[in-house]
Amino acid sequence: MRIRWFAALGRRIRKRSGHLSGHQWTATCVPVLCLGKPFGMARRLLIGWLACGVVACGAFGAHRVEAASHDEASSRAAATRSGQSAGRTIWLRDCAVCHGADARGGAGGPDISDRGTAAVDFMVTTGRMPLPSPSAALERRKSPYTAAQQQALIDYASTLVTGPHVPNVDTEGADLTQGGVAYRQNCATCHQSAGGGGALAFGDNAPD
Repeated sequence: MRIRWFAALGRRIRKRSGHLSGHQWTATCVPVLCLGKPFGMARRLLIGWLACGVVACGAFGAHRVEAASHDEASSRAAATRSGQSAGRTIWLRDCAVCHGADARGGAGGPDISDRGTAAVDFMVTTGRMPLPSPSAALERRKSPYTAAQQQALIDYASTLVTGPHVPNVDTEGADLTQGGVAYRQNCATCHQSAGGGGALAFGDNAPD
């Protein structure tokens, strides 16, 4: 009985479908399978197949998203390791001679292990460090490093120092007028009204 029923069902589907594309087959044959009580079993089978397909597609899509996220995280980690390796080379060559391999200072430079990456970023990106010579003034100059080398050095320094991180400053809503007032009241005495720096007592200098 079931064999004859499936045979009749197959002839009906072939007659309706012919040589149809996937979308056309769905539009034509799904209604055939879902019509009337004689096709209740077929309807349930079709629903089961569709449900399995949806679950399989969802699982495959989730796997693809998870794999892409994992690959992206791995790429970022590899880039960080590569940058820190390059930064370590620069640190040991140009910084450790004064500040020590561990940033705790030495005969030629102070302990900066608690200054944070904010201080390292400021000194490196403004060319104040490294000094061309131990007796050179601590002033703004052209950095000997490229932007990539600067970032690599800062990334490596982050493994040595603690303290303030590089701030993320948003100036979109800044009030320049109020900022100017605050600068003149609190900063200009040492750094000059134009930010050019100046001499202080005991031979010290306020940086520009």
